[in-house]
Amino acid sequence: MMHPADEAPWRAANAANAVDAAVVAVARCDSARAAVHFGGRILSYGDLDRLADQVACAIARVTTPGTRIAYLGRNSDSCLVLLLAAMRTGTCLVPVNWRLSAQEIAFVLADSEAQWLFVEPEFAPHHVPGGTGAGTGPAGVILSDGLATLTGWAAAQAAAGQGAASLPPYDPAAGFVQLYTSGTTGFPKGVVITNERYSIHVARLGADPARWWIGTRAQDVVLVAMPMFHVSGCGIALEALAVGATIVLLPAFDAPGILHAIGAHRVTRIFLVPAALRIVLELPAVATADLRCLETLMYGGSPITPDLQALADRHLRCRFVHCYGMTEAGGNICVLEQRCDDPEVLRASVGRAIPGTEVRIADPSGRVLPAGFKGEVQLRSPTTFAGYWHNPAATTDAYTADGWMHTGDIGYQDDTGHLFLLDRLGDLIISGGENIYPVEVERLLALHDDIADVAVIGLDHPHWGQVVTACVVPRSGATLTLAAIHEWLDGRLARYKLPRVLHVTDLLPRNAAGKVRRAALREALAEARHVASITD
Repeated sequence: MMHPADEAPWRAANAANAVDAAVVAVARCDSARAAVHFGGRILSYGDLDRLADQVACAIARVTTPGTRIAYLGRNSDSCLVLLLAAMRTGTCLVPVNWRLSAQEIAFVLADSEAQWLFVEPEFAPHHVPGGTGAGTGPAGVILSDGLATLTGWAAAQAAAGQGAASLPPYDPAAGFVQLYTSGTTGFPKGVVITNERYSIHVARLGADPARWWIGTRAQDVVLVAMPMFHVSGCGIALEALAVGATIVLLPAFDAPGILHAIGAHRVTRIFLVPAALRIVLELPAVATADLRCLETLMYGGSPITPDLQALADRHLRCRFVHCYGMTEAGGNICVLEQRCDDPEVLRASVGRAIPGTEVRIADPSGRVLPAGFKGEVQLRSPTTFAGYWHNPAATTDAYTADGWMHTGDIGYQDDTGHLFLLDRLGDLIISGGENIYPVEVERLLALHDDIADVAVIGLDHPHWGQVVTACVVPRSGATLTLAAIHEWLDGRLARYKLPRVLHVTDLLPRNAAGKVRRAALREALAEARHVASITD
């Protein structure tokens, strides 16, 4: 079968997002090829193309290019169809993190100005305001029967005959997906990813023959268990469609389900954060599972610890690829194929930049540092994000004057270009692969009547990478417990952002400028053994 990206008419006309062009190309030359396995249903590429076109025509009837449409639900084939429909209509899909609290979801819907909300029934009671899509909140479509409901809605729009069903001209500069990421202000920011920039991203994944394993191949069967409101889940699914591969889509992380799916569908490629990988590999059923089909395991969010690597080596015979990326980069920045014969120091690296991406290390004044010197990791690439939605100041701040993007990470490069990460400028906490900014939690805890002062840090944890730790100064006469804080935060904050460790103190360490010395707190608490903690 011809590689979709090689189909001349699509390349010459530049008439579509590369992912959508590939879906159309495969649908034309190999329509029966399996595109998506989900919930016992198989969508061929012909099916996927037809359904995306049907939904796109309906969206074109009720929106204009640039409109935001939102999806609130777990991973589903409906979400994939909506993504392709957004590409075809010049609209932009906002996959909303269903793990957020009701208040946080309401913020994302309001900030994105979504005119339509496609929502799974589980999340519908609190998030279908019944608007008209014209300024009073998004019009709600409850996907009570998943894809069948979505296509039924599309048919109803066609029957109503409202508006024109013709699709608008392709706009390479239009955003097709808007992913929300936590920000240092404590409020999420919408990262706009455009057709053109993402098309460049998928094209360059196969640009280095010596590192062909960076990208997905047409013969791959790719398991997607990471959430599609993250660049990890969304990106891996789109990369698979861009080469005509087959996706095995799970609604959410499910360790037994992952183990079953690998064997049942002969999965060749998967991405997991280390905490999730450990849960899968500690299942008793791993001992008898046939995992020989798995060829590439990509991981990121935190390194694999030596004990986890030893556990993985006992059960897997696949390639391990450490990925370092971020939403604003459009996906991966650096990758490392981890080999058992690599020197220990090299295995601590996150690898070298992928084709088309430049990485440098700079000091606070912007001076570029030579190999071995620590500073901020900065990158330059034609695939970095177009901007933060309705936030030009933050967009400007994200780039240097000469066009390099700030990552907020501290690291260094060796003489071969391998990148080593050391710390995070923004004190980002990564717990179980989820990004959590301390200020986001601090902002809420500061409203608690019994808390006089608060700082939130991440403490290292063998399973989750880090755990959210609240360091609080109680008001006079108050008694604080972690359970009580959890109860107070219920509904205000996503559960994965809740503090897992509580440290009560009389005073927070601060510098001469009055800023909390987080490093001092981390050092002190890393040695302490008297803090109170609970786990889910």
